[in-house]
Amino acid sequence: MDKIKSLTYAIAIWLTYLGVSQEQFYILFTFIILDIITGIAKQIRLDISNLRSHILTTWLLAKLLLMLVPMMIALTGKGLWYEIGIGIAWTFNVLILSEFYSCLSNVSVAVTWKKVKEFDAISIVLSFILNKIRTALEKLITDKKND
Repeated sequence: MDKIKSLTYAIAIWLTYLGVSQEQFYILFTFIILDIITGIAKQIRLDISNLRSHILTTWLLAKLLLMLVPMMIALTGKGLWYEIGIGIAWTFNVLILSEFYSCLSNVSVAVTWKKVKEFDAISIVLSFILNKIRTALEKLITDKKND
C-alpha cells in the first residue's frame, strides 16, 4: 500500500510540475480502465474465442500509451518555454470524450448485442497534433534557411 501511495504522490508532483490537471489525468485513467473492462464484456458477449491474452496485453499497452500524449505535449511546452496549458486541456478533453464514447459503445453492444458505429477520435487527434508539429518544424526550418 505504501508503494501505491508513493507512486500516487510522485505522479501528483510530476503533473503539478508539468502544469497538467490532476483531475483530468485521473479521469482519463479511470475511463481507460473502464474501457478495458467494458471492452472485455463486449468481446465476451460477441465472440469469446477472440479474447486472447496477447490481444489484451496489446490493447492495454495501447490504452496506457494514450496517457503519454498529453504528458509529451506538456514536456514539449516546458522544453520550448511555451505556455500550452490550453492545448494540454484540449487534448485531455478529447481523449476523455473519446474514452467515454468507447465505454458507452461497449456497454451498448454488451447489453443489446447490436454493433455501434465506431468513431476513432484518437486517430483524428493524433493526426491533428502530428500535422501541427510538422507545420511548426517546416516553418522553423524555412525560417532558419532564410536567416
